[in-house]
Amino acid sequence: MGEQKECEKLWVNQINILLTSSSIIYLFIGENCQKIWSLILEEREFVEKIERLKEEEQLLEERVDLLEDETCELRKQIAKLFEEKRKKLNEKHKKTREK
Repeated sequence: MGEQKECEKLWVNQINILLTSSSIIYLFIGENCQKIWSLILEEREFVEKIERLKEEEQLLEERVDLLEDETCELRKQIAKLFEEKRKKLNEKHKKTREK
């Protein structure tokens, strides 16, 4: 009976050593851990890309707003120039009719 207990003790010690060994752990969970880590890295890259795209979108929206403001201002200037030109032509036409 003492030999059996000693054999069990040695066996349990060997199993504990094997189970805590990184190579055994790798055999059981290493491949899955690598897949999970790979997926985590892919997800992280995807999130970073989304964040960059959101920043770019924000910059583009700001640029579009600025261009719309500039376009509106230019249209006002063009309308003002056309109005001035129309008034000058009307005055010129009026003067030629008076002669």
